[in-house]
Amino acid sequence: MSEIFLQPYKPENFEELLDYAGEGGHNLEIATFASSAYWDGDWEPTLDDYRKRLRDFEGIISIHGPFMDLHPTSLDRRIAAVSRERIEQALAAAKTLNARYAVFHGGFNPLIKQASYQRDWIKKTAAFWNSVLDRSPLTIMIENVWEPSPENFRRLLDTARSPQLKICFDTGHANVFSEVDLENWFEILRDDIAYIHVNDNYGQADSESVPGRGNFDWPKFSRLIRKYKMQPNIVLEVGGLANSKTAIAYLSEHRIYPFD
Repeated sequence: MSEIFLQPYKPENFEELLDYAGEGGHNLEIATFASSAYWDGDWEPTLDDYRKRLRDFEGIISIHGPFMDLHPTSLDRRIAAVSRERIEQALAAAKTLNARYAVFHGGFNPLIKQASYQRDWIKKTAAFWNSVLDRSPLTIMIENVWEPSPENFRRLLDTARSPQLKICFDTGHANVFSEVDLENWFEILRDDIAYIHVNDNYGQADSESVPGRGNFDWPKFSRLIRKYKMQPNIVLEVGGLANSKTAIAYLSEHRIYPFD
């Protein structure tokens, strides 16, 4: 059965989302850790504050790991080392918060057309995340960003062959960057899409708008989830409590998954 996650980003706005999530039986994806700049500051008190405030929270915790400019499989060993350090910091935060899931971007660059680049990315990315999952109980979600189609994700999952490695499908990213029909993603990845970032836009920029404030095809989205017998968790990546409430109202009123 699908779970609904709210996505608090700024620590100072956390309490209202926490209360709403607790009252509604929802879950939380903590997105504070998505900013690498967070780790350059005095991060330990903030993490400890999250830990204390979540102590009595009965829902599921997820985190969004840092992503900007990170390439843990880079050919430049120093860039790879820094990227891996950032990821390890996020994994430590996930452990502190007893998180079940962690979301990371894959770092694939579709503008590089050489077949050798694609093969190396799949092989090295699978090996890297397998090495992480060998010592972690987390489920790692790799999120689509610039990917024009799902084939490389399919090859990545088939190479890694870990039940702890899944896909986070971002509706907004797909609406901007995908070059194939929505059904192609769901047909190829199916229940390996275990987690969906729900947001909208008009296909020009990743605005993370509330569903209905863009041109993403939400009825088709629901039909495809039913067709392929998927049960992905839903994360409302729309910013703040007011937008989260609006998103829930829209999905419920229009009978969009998971309210279908």
